[in-house]
Amino acid sequence: MSLQKALKEKFNYSKGFFRYKTGVNEGKVAGWRDKDGYSLLYVDGKTYRQNRLVWVWFKGDTELEIDHINGDLEDNRIENLREATRTENNQNRKMHSDNKSGYKGVNETAGGKFTAYIKIDGVTKNLGTFDKAEDAGKAYREAAKDAHGDFHTER
Repeated sequence: MSLQKALKEKFNYSKGFFRYKTGVNEGKVAGWRDKDGYSLLYVDGKTYRQNRLVWVWFKGDTELEIDHINGDLEDNRIENLREATRTENNQNRKMHSDNKSGYKGVNETAGGKFTAYIKIDGVTKNLGTFDKAEDAGKAYREAAKDAHGDFHTER
């Protein structure tokens, strides 16, 4: 049985959530969250991320990753999902929590200046060193938009 058929037999889907069709949990939201914040669901002996299952529900299976356009891992509405390569999906990640500059792609140097960098096709490129974090952030945003188009994010 196809994954799409199994999903539609066992669950209902609405506005980003799967609900059990039958049994003691009938009507209840199905699944759980993992440590990284992804919603998971067990279907026919295998655990899947729900963003992938929503994609399968509407579009069928894909070899690509499924990206949350707005970066919210809890928002599994089909209109918030898109197919992406691993590289594209990585561009839509939030700023590292230990970032002290306040700008994605920017590090503060020991001398109090700010270096902007970007990773493209596995290669880190130095975009320059700036007196102000804002200027380094602007350099990163421009390079990210050029390199990654709709998949770049400023979060």
